[in-house]
Amino acid sequence: ARSLTRDSIPRLQDHAPGQRQVLFAACELGVFDLLAEAPEPLGAAAVAARLGTSSHGTELLLDTCVSLKLLQVETKTGKALYQNTELSSTYLVRASPKCQGNMLRYLARTTYLCWGHLTQAVRDGRNQYLEAFGVPSDQLFSAIYRSEDERLQFMRGLQDVWSVSGRPVLGAFDLSPFPLICDVGGCSGALAKECTSLYPACRVAVFDTPEVVQTAEKHFSFPEAARISFCAGGLRRCSMHGVWPKSFLGSAKPEEVSRGHPGLRTPDLSICGH
Repeated sequence: ARSLTRDSIPRLQDHAPGQRQVLFAACELGVFDLLAEAPEPLGAAAVAARLGTSSHGTELLLDTCVSLKLLQVETKTGKALYQNTELSSTYLVRASPKCQGNMLRYLARTTYLCWGHLTQAVRDGRNQYLEAFGVPSDQLFSAIYRSEDERLQFMRGLQDVWSVSGRPVLGAFDLSPFPLICDVGGCSGALAKECTSLYPACRVAVFDTPEVVQTAEKHFSFPEAARISFCAGGLRRCSMHGVWPKSFLGSAKPEEVSRGHPGLRTPDLSICGH
């Protein structure tokens, strides 16, 4: 299980573009969920019947997943029967607490759409957000947050990632001396949740744009809510329950901040949630 946590998420994302599309398609169709719920391994015809897909196309998809070590197959009486591997059971089944399905769906809808413009990207020397999404190439989050649904998908994706990677990242350094931590760009508060769980004495203020904070407060809640607060703001302003994130002070001098925002103080530590 330890090797899965450490190595498997990068392995899921390291496939070539065509192989990633196989992974995305299998997730979207619900292949891994179906096999997890089945009491025994299933043949391609049974999978196709339950998913409402073509038998031939389903068999090709399942065999490709086997070659990518996302499924395993055994042959009984001349019939191929498929079931999940430990990797897919852990990270690709919705019922698993470590499922990465939301992040994979975000990657499929956003990140990998830009691969279709690779030739132009090489010519231009810049990303292809304008061609793929109609937003300027220097406005990354305009592409990520181009609609309420896409913003929510990205935030759920970060929930997935931090549910597995949060503790190893936060545990790489001893943060126990810092009772007040500001998570800059903290999105849904998933990393803040892991932080308060790992360091019971700390409080975390999550700083993000007003739209992100509104979505977070609407769709995400934690038992640790008493120790996690959200602050909506921009580059220069934050009323974070008396906290001013150091990372956003820019060239402002401490005395200038104090005069302009009486009562605000800097947190003991600022981290970047993205």
